[in-house]
Amino acid sequence: MKRKITAARALFAASLVMLAAILCVAFIKPESRDDAEAQEYAVTDISVADIGPLAVTNGSGTFGLMCYGTEVEMIPADAAEVGSVSYSQSEMRSLIYAACHITATRQLSSDTDPKDCGLTAPTATVVLMGNDGSNTRVSILNRNELDGSYYLYSEADGRIYLIPGEEAALFLRSHMDFAAHEVFPSVPAADIQSVSRIEVTRADGSGYTVENESGTFYITAPIYQRVRGSAVYSSLIAALGGLYGDNCLTLSGGLESVDAAITFTVAMNTGGTSYAAAFAQKDGAWLMENSVTGAVYEINADAVNALPTEYTELMQGTPYYYSLGDCRSLLIKTPEHELLFEISGSGEDISAVCGTEALDAQAVIELSKAVNGAELAHPIDGADGESALTLVFTLNTGSRETVEFIPSGSEYAVRINGTANFTASAYSVESIIKSANSYA
Repeated sequence: MKRKITAARALFAASLVMLAAILCVAFIKPESRDDAEAQEYAVTDISVADIGPLAVTNGSGTFGLMCYGTEVEMIPADAAEVGSVSYSQSEMRSLIYAACHITATRQLSSDTDPKDCGLTAPTATVVLMGNDGSNTRVSILNRNELDGSYYLYSEADGRIYLIPGEEAALFLRSHMDFAAHEVFPSVPAADIQSVSRIEVTRADGSGYTVENESGTFYITAPIYQRVRGSAVYSSLIAALGGLYGDNCLTLSGGLESVDAAITFTVAMNTGGTSYAAAFAQKDGAWLMENSVTGAVYEINADAVNALPTEYTELMQGTPYYYSLGDCRSLLIKTPEHELLFEISGSGEDISAVCGTEALDAQAVIELSKAVNGAELAHPIDGADGESALTLVFTLNTGSRETVEFIPSGSEYAVRINGTANFTASAYSVESIIKSANSYA
C-alpha cells in the first residue's frame, strides 16, 4: 500500500509540473448584465468523499492536495519542500470543499467565446481528480473590473460564468498561504506538568527563568520565588500557544536581517524537547521566528505586548498565593493570637476547624481570600527584623511554607521561607491581621 501511495504521489507531482507549464495570465473587459439571468448556478457540486487529488495552478505557481481519509497532504511543485513545512489541515480542507462547491452568480450566453474572457491565459486552473478516475477542470479567467467578480470557464459544459471575487481569491493563493499559522505548540491546561522549564531572555541578557519543581512552579532566576501554576499557564504557556501568525513571511531561514528583542524558550519533560519563539521588531511590525522550523510570521502587536517580559508580571499583584485545598493546615500568628486551622476535604467538600469553631466551604473560601490578600508593592533584596504577622502553610505533601511580614517603612517586607523579594502594602497586611483576629 505504501508503494502505491508513493507512486501515486510521484505521478501526481509530475502532473502538477506539466499543468504549470501550460498556464499564464490575461485581461478582458466586463460583459453586459443582459448576458445572464440574476440567479445562482452550481458550477461544481461534488461530494468531498469522492475526491482524491486536487491541483491548483495560478500566478504564484502550482501545488496539489492529496486526501487520505480525514488527512490532507500538501504537495508543492518543488518536491524538496514536501514534508518540510506544517500546513493547516482546516485551510486545506476548506479549499477542497470550495472547489467541490463552486457557485456562480451569472451564466453568460452560450455563444460567448471563452477566448474573449481570457481562456488562452487563465488566472488560475483548478483540477479535481475523482476517485473513479474522472477529472473536473475549471479555469478562473479575467477579472471583471466593474464589480470585482471573475469569469470562470467550466470544461464540463463549455460555459462561461461569473463568480464573486472572494470565491475566486481562494484559488489565487500559493502553497505558502496554507502554512499553519499556529506558530507555537499548544499545551492543554491538563498537561501543564509536561512543561519543565521556561526561559525568557531579552537582547541585553536580562530576563527570568521559571522551573517546575516536583509539580510546583518557581521563578528560579533572578530570584527564587514560588509562583502560581495557573499564572504560568495563562500568562506564558497558553499565551504562547495561542499566538497566530497574521502573515507568514518565510517558511525557513529565520530572522536573518534583524536581531531578536526577546526570546521565550519552553522545555518539555518528554524527550528533552524544547521550543523557542524569538520576537523582533522591523518597520514597526512584530515578527516571530519558530526555532524548530525557522519560519517567520508577522504577529499581532497586542498579543506580543501581552506576553510577560518581567517576572513580576507572573505574580499577578500578590507576593504569594497558597490554595487552602493544597494544605493540611494553616497557622496564623499575630501579636495578639495564634490560630491553627485544620483543613480537610477539597472543592465543594472542603472544611476547616479552628479550636471549637467549624468552617464550612464558604467560610474556608473567605479565609483563603483573606490570607492571600497581600498586595504586591515593590521588589526588594532581603529584609531583617521581627515579624508582625506569620502564616505557616503545611501542604498536603508534608512540606511547610512560612510567610512573614516585617514592618518596612510604610510597607511590609514579605519574607517567604527566609527570603524577602517583595514588599506588600500596609493596608493589605493589616487587613489580614484584622481578619485573623476575628477568628480568635
